[in-house]
Amino acid sequence: MLLLFVVGCKKKHDIELRSYSYSDSLSYKERNSSTHIGLISEIRLSQLHTTSDKQSEQRVVKYINNFIINEINSSYKDESPDSIVYHIAKENMSELLSNLREKDLIENEDSTSSAIYDETELSDTLYNRIYADCHYGLGDTIMCLRISSSVYTGGAHPGKTTYCHSFSLNDGSMIRQNTIVSRQDKPELLKRIKKRLMEMKHFNDESELETNGYREIYVSPYILLEDDSITFFYESYSIAPFCEGDIEIKFSYKELEDITLINK
Repeated sequence: MLLLFVVGCKKKHDIELRSYSYSDSLSYKERNSSTHIGLISEIRLSQLHTTSDKQSEQRVVKYINNFIINEINSSYKDESPDSIVYHIAKENMSELLSNLREKDLIENEDSTSSAIYDETELSDTLYNRIYADCHYGLGDTIMCLRISSSVYTGGAHPGKTTYCHSFSLNDGSMIRQNTIVSRQDKPELLKRIKKRLMEMKHFNDESELETNGYREIYVSPYILLEDDSITFFYESYSIAPFCEGDIEIKFSYKELEDITLINK
């Protein structure tokens, strides 16, 4: 087991975050109609950068950045971040158009184009988005990473996935669930997660969770170790109806100090 111990002072790293983004937006004519459909493909990528000449620091940066790229699209891992976001956004747009043509929903490319669609036109807009963002936690000793994608080609709601991970900036290793809570304490942690969820939703007991569509609740493997809280992240549909969206269940470190392997 790994004991995460954070003292009062912050550990400094010669590491910074840099963000890269690219979006592509076109308007296509709907088949058998004069209506134009807005098509948006967008990617935002945050990666680590270091000016340190320490090999250990460079390895950490490379490890975490490679993880981000592998989660998004491993075929672009050897390119520059600017090139990666450009290619992925273009690839998403091409895939989106191909899917719509296969469904016989759109005509061939129209000359009309538009770079921006406001919220009132969102219902007529098809989009494909990927976000990869990260921030520091636990006094700059942890890198918290969130990767999400959203694809909409019609229907009730978009296809959406979100994953969260935390990494040690000491060695670049991913901090997994079993390094945070021991197996014998997991039942107690699950009990507290359910209790916190009931507090968030103003339910009186666990039967109300099931009545409202909260089923098969578990201790999430997606954990963010932030400066003031430990968050268990559940993506849409994982434990609740889609309308509930992503669910974040937060605890202060003090609330879990008796069952977690983290001293803060």
